[in-house]
Amino acid sequence: MPPRKTLACVTMAYNEADMLPLWLRHHGRQVGQANCFVLDHGSDDGSTANIGGARLLRLARSPLDEVSRARFVAQFCNGLLQQYDYVAYTDADELLVADPARWPTLLDYVQDPHPPVTTAFGLNLVHRLYGEPACNPALPILAQRRWAFPTSSMCKPLLIRSMVSWQPGFHGSIYPPVFDHLFLFHLAFFDHDITLRRARKRRSQSFADANSGIHHRTQDETLRSWLHGWANAPQDGSITLTANCPATAAFMAEFHTSAGQDPHGMFHVNLHLKGTTVWRIPERFAGSF
Repeated sequence: MPPRKTLACVTMAYNEADMLPLWLRHHGRQVGQANCFVLDHGSDDGSTANIGGARLLRLARSPLDEVSRARFVAQFCNGLLQQYDYVAYTDADELLVADPARWPTLLDYVQDPHPPVTTAFGLNLVHRLYGEPACNPALPILAQRRWAFPTSSMCKPLLIRSMVSWQPGFHGSIYPPVFDHLFLFHLAFFDHDITLRRARKRRSQSFADANSGIHHRTQDETLRSWLHGWANAPQDGSITLTANCPATAAFMAEFHTSAGQDPHGMFHVNLHLKGTTVWRIPERFAGSF
């Protein structure tokens, strides 16, 4: 019997007191804490002082530069491929999940063959303000948040078994996008208070130039309008997040159609595709995180 394939999970964090514990809890359960790597970009809030059995690499703090960040992370992850069969990178507010109907964990997922780079189907987890109370991060998140919407900006090529270079924000790579029953849950908007608290921290950092990290500078008024808009958006409880689900298939098709339309641009897909309804997360995902 061949040896089991191995998987490392990597994130980069700066003062992520709210998100890093969730990232470590989830990915530690998926692959074991010793196979989780935290690239600490100069945190000074104590959030990386005790990360259990995860591996910590401390980096000097520097202004946020998305181009150099993607380049550094790619080099680090490519290096890990010398020791691991697969490497997954996500930001601290992103949780990677293999379809639980087929694989209990990400480690089980990589025992099956997958393309050189796998693109996760991206979902923004939302806070339905008029029916869901503030989230308790100590409890399972999907027991408290049940709605999300698909977004192309979170359809990221994050699981690799071959050397890769990423575009800024990890929105594209040197490989064409391939979906393969892998999902990315984005937690940036999963709780009203946490969203605003993180936004203040993100705006306070320095930036390499006027174009770097634009989404880190969103003002509270805009964030509140987004949160209330999603809370009032029409609901769709029929979503299965399977290949034969019409809404899921239609979104994937639209994403693929947009790929390559601007081959000379910074991003090779349309990052502004979003669902027009919020989707009920299927019950099979309930225990995922």
